Amino acid sequence: MNRTEGEVASWGQRLSGSIKRVLEIATGGLLANAGSKLAGMANNTLRTGFELVKNYELQVQSLQSLAARELLNTGAAKNMTEALEKARVIGEQNIKWVEQLAIKSPFSSQDIIGAYQMGAAMGVNGDNLKILESR
Repeated sequence: MNRTEGEVASWGQRLSGSIKRVLEIATGGLLANAGSKLAGMANNTLRTGFELVKNYELQVQSLQSLAARELLNTGAAKNMTEALEKARVIGEQNIKWVEQLAIKSPFSSQDIIGAYQMGAAMGVNGDNLKILESR
């Protein structure tokens, strides 16, 4: 194989160019894969955040509904619309109470709200449930 200096330089440039393209493709693939994984992680984080907010809002609505039903049953409200309006503040107070109890106890806020709902279904009013917590 007799190659002149020009042929060797030309062959070296082609080889260098080919290696460069292979590395660009490999690097691009790695970057694309990493970008895809980052996008997937961001998507999962957003979904989790959305689920947490949705669950929190459902918990607040549940506590407001229980308070409204209690107001209606005790005669503190004439109809459900009035009871729901009055129950907004009570529901917000109750969710704060649930959050504090969840911090102090080994139970999650969902567990506490479930017990709160069960107590309400058995006719125990919200104030009595809070008294039980302080013992």
